[in-house]
Amino acid sequence: MVVGGKKLNIPKSTSICDEESCKKEFILESGSIQRRGVGNGIQQLYFVCPHCNREYPVTKINKSIEALRAKIDYYSDRIAKTKDQNKKTQFLQRLNEAKAEKKRQMEELNGAKSALN
Repeated sequence: MVVGGKKLNIPKSTSICDEESCKKEFILESGSIQRRGVGNGIQQLYFVCPHCNREYPVTKINKSIEALRAKIDYYSDRIAKTKDQNKKTQFLQRLNEAKAEKKRQMEELNGAKSALN
């Protein structure tokens, strides 16, 4: 799954479907996450049980959140590659601002709890 131009990194994990008629175990990994438009430029991220096809919503995102994700990736990369401590401090401040704004927007779009804050 690509979000903001980068593959969404979700740790590989074992999940158990909680559908009463299924209850089967399956592997959840980055490639398991799907997306679909739900209107007004909003995308719903979700995964599906491969046994019974029950959908599990993960979070909602929009273009603004994707742009903030790209900024976060950019500033993280700049911090890692920059040797100048003053520039690192500036990038860190911008990184923290982008993270705070992404969190605010995710909470606004998804409610207080979101799996990808």
